[in-house]
Amino acid sequence: IALLEAMAVGLPIVSTSAGAISIALEDKRNAWMIPAGDEALLAATLAEAMENPALRSRFGMAAQADFQKKFSADAMGNAYSTVYLPPPVSRERASAVLA
Repeated sequence: IALLEAMAVGLPIVSTSAGAISIALEDKRNAWMIPAGDEALLAATLAEAMENPALRSRFGMAAQADFQKKFSADAMGNAYSTVYLPPPVSRERASAVLA
């Protein structure tokens, strides 16, 4: 949840690629992704993030745009409706059923 909240407000993210995180984040596009347990790479990545405000801004904006596209209330509502609601019925089909 914390990663989605960070994405929603456009914060830059440094994260491991554990679990399903890669569904939301993509290395070097909207976040810095590092393998779990690689402390040296974590330190280097944090240093890169701290030293590069333009990249932090770019990743933050990309993460925010991805959040709006995939995880906002509207996006999630649309995704759920395709699963739980029946497909729309055409007028022709409705007329045939009612006839």
